Amino acid sequence: MALLVVLALAGAAWWLIKRTQQPPEGGPGFGGASSTVGHATATQAQLPVTIEALGTVTPLATVTLKPQVGGVLIEVSFT
Repeated sequence: MALLVVLALAGAAWWLIKRTQQPPEGGPGFGGASSTVGHATATQAQLPVTIEALGTVTPLATVTLKPQVGGVLIEVSFT
């Protein structure tokens, strides 16, 4: 009986160690994984925002936007 308990504890410890070593799967901005984003036409509309609270706002995720092509913008050929 004691041998079964020791084996069960060793198996549980092994599973916990192996589970934490797996790389995180992709999520919105989590784990450093890239994600493909779409585009949409911008429209102007009223967006009422009312906040009555005290405290600190902390985002769940942040985004870093980088251009696909590097260089200096010299001219915009459309208006």
